Amino acid sequence: MNVFRYELRAARVTTAIWIIAIIALTSLYLSIYPAFSKDATQLLETLKHLPPAVHHILGMGGDMRLFSFFGFFGNIFPFITLIGAIEAAVVGLGTLSKEPASNTTDFLLSKPRSRVSIYTQKVLAGVFVLLVTEVIVTVSSYVLAKAFGAGDIDQTQYLLFWGAFALIQFWFFTLGLLISQLAKKLKSVAPFAIGISFGFFLLALFGMIVGDDTVRWMTPFRFIDYQKIVTDSAYDLSHLLYGIALIIVFSVVSFLIYTRKDIPAVT
Repeated sequence: MNVFRYELRAARVTTAIWIIAIIALTSLYLSIYPAFSKDATQLLETLKHLPPAVHHILGMGGDMRLFSFFGFFGNIFPFITLIGAIEAAVVGLGTLSKEPASNTTDFLLSKPRSRVSIYTQKVLAGVFVLLVTEVIVTVSSYVLAKAFGAGDIDQTQYLLFWGAFALIQFWFFTLGLLISQLAKKLKSVAPFAIGISFGFFLLALFGMIVGDDTVRWMTPFRFIDYQKIVTDSAYDLSHLLYGIALIIVFSVVSFLIYTRKDIPAVT
């Protein structure tokens, strides 16, 4: 019984739907860019005649790159990552909870496969789904950006944005794995995944509104500062390593619980 192959077959339709949804949303937002670019050009002409102090008051710090394509992309990207987070949470919550919800766990474990093997194949299938999503939406968004007049695109900055997307997806995926092992049964993962994703997203928005940087440590939507990507072509290393560390912790704990917990027999 090839668990990895079975999981991929089971996920192919939903994965395609998620990919189409992310590409459609990205296309919708990027279609606004031509109008933004036109207005930004006029605004930049006006700002050139203003003293640097005014730039700082307006929060630009004199950096006109915030009016570039990536400046625009950084403003819409959080909404794209929200859809990616929901997909990842759905995949993570469903990866290890399908059998307990349908009372077929004991049947799966009766096969000539160890728990370690089952866990590994299931999780690798989920990782593969997310990687396929990442690759397709990254390439598609690049094509769309070119189509909507983005001009010359800095490859480093572009990949840094989608690297942030991958970080958020894997964070929610591993969190979903952990929650699925802590919860007794998850009959329906979609509402739970949406609630978790929106909760962390709203927390990120709240932190940005009140200007509290401590919130950056509490939600994956703020681990990456998109403005820093635009201005410095870099991540905030401390937050990046913190996010990766949490992904590792979630994965290890969910693995330990899955391989050691008792499975009640179905009578």
